[in-house]
Amino acid sequence: MLPYFESYAISFAVIGIYWISYHKVFNKIIGSHPVMVGLNLVFLFFVTLISLFTILDIQYGSYRTVFILYAMVLTLTGSALAFIWLHAGKTGLLDNDLSSSLKSHILIQMIVPPLVFLLSIPISFIHVDVAQYFWLTIIPINIIIGQKH
Repeated sequence: MLPYFESYAISFAVIGIYWISYHKVFNKIIGSHPVMVGLNLVFLFFVTLISLFTILDIQYGSYRTVFILYAMVLTLTGSALAFIWLHAGKTGLLDNDLSSSLKSHILIQMIVPPLVFLLSIPISFIHVDVAQYFWLTIIPINIIIGQKH
């Protein structure tokens, strides 16, 4: 049961990171329109796919192909959230009181998780477990980024 719980806990942590990031983004967005609703649905679709790939990871986690697909879903999920932020900025939906420095800081925090997940794919060619534990680097990276702002 321990490997199953480990996969579940990692997926829960990833979803938690995206949940916190989502709230960080939407605390700064002051408006909406149909495109924004559509982008939210795309993000939600990828979040729900995480559950499916968690099951695949539990069943076939030692296979590199499963890991790569899982990492791609996590990359696309984070990229969708970053795209929501970029779209909100482009269409004037961000809080007018936000400095350009804070906008950039939040964007960097949005980009870190999908970048780490994407970088874990080549690491999986060395070892799948090492690649999955590489995901934990998101935590110290975001702490360092947070301290710089």
